[in-house]
Amino acid sequence: DVTPLTCAAVSGEQGVMEELLLSKAPPVTRREKARALLLLGAAFIERHQSQSKAQSIWTEAMELGGDAGMAFPDGELPCCPVYGNVQFARTPAELHHIIVDDWTSFNLASAIREHILGGSNPETIHYLRCRGAMEADAKRYGNAMRLWLHCLQLEMDSEKKGTHPEVTSTLAACTELLVEQIRAEGDADVKAVFEVVWSNIHRHPLGGIECGKTVRILLTLLYIWNKLSVSVPRQASPCRDCARRLVHQRFVLNKGYNNYTPLHLACDKKTFVSGAKSRKNVCLFPSPPLLKLLLECGGIPLVVERDSRGNTPLHTAAASASMGCVRELLFYLSPANASLQNSAGARPVAVATSDKIRAVLNEFLLRAVDPAED
Repeated sequence: DVTPLTCAAVSGEQGVMEELLLSKAPPVTRREKARALLLLGAAFIERHQSQSKAQSIWTEAMELGGDAGMAFPDGELPCCPVYGNVQFARTPAELHHIIVDDWTSFNLASAIREHILGGSNPETIHYLRCRGAMEADAKRYGNAMRLWLHCLQLEMDSEKKGTHPEVTSTLAACTELLVEQIRAEGDADVKAVFEVVWSNIHRHPLGGIECGKTVRILLTLLYIWNKLSVSVPRQASPCRDCARRLVHQRFVLNKGYNNYTPLHLACDKKTFVSGAKSRKNVCLFPSPPLLKLLLECGGIPLVVERDSRGNTPLHTAAASASMGCVRELLFYLSPANASLQNSAGARPVAVATSDKIRAVLNEFLLRAVDPAED
């Protein structure tokens, strides 16, 4: 349970915490005081960036740890690779060795907070997100990505079962971070991010709004991954495998997405990753390279799928003035399918917003009528 003492400790309000301890109302057990001191020390690491003060507070917590010298009230901290499997010190000398290293002291503070407050606590997630941003600004992309992916896992495992309001924005931030890491280092572990996003998508009703947001992020990841595989060939195979998984799932996004398939999204100029600060540098939609990847990885049956207005992906590509997407789709379409009408009775050539695209579509249909013309 969250008590006033816990709130004061988490907020780093040492004066308030001392007043609560002196008032003895309600009475505070030795264990509760030790837990509060541990949280207060973590706050001084995170909020005030004062390792010396945190060391003093944690040393006081160690003195309350029990006859066996157990510093942590609940026993050993659970091993967590994200935090470097850090453990709390048993002696002041060990504690000093931990405190002098900025990264290790942060890991210890985060491990303490997560173990005491729980992974679903907003304070736990907030500090992880902030520290990840600091690591990204310092161009320590590996550290930033590990923290944000762990943050995502905690958000998705919270009581709201994947509907945490920050999940989508954190996913978008991870996508941006991948782009920055690729620019700086020439490579990145896109698959790790894809798998976390993929696990999130099955927590929502297929076709729902959250599912739609997540599918858009998956498409953006595939775009980044496909682009990366040109310079890093070993990335090509896992990228195409994940593209097949997305296509074979046959997502049809209804609420707010007009019954779109991934092909419709790849062809639509209105597709973007909500929450990304510089999405124009992440993935531009419509995206012919992304559409080509989806088609080559099993998306051909989707070329005649219709949205809620009866539009095929070709309708969407023509309306978005994407010559590249139109040409990719025509390669897999018969003349009959290229002239399917939507619910308003309009064919792709009629909804095209570019004279060049109208000319290409008309030429394609004319060649079908008179093949000898070639």
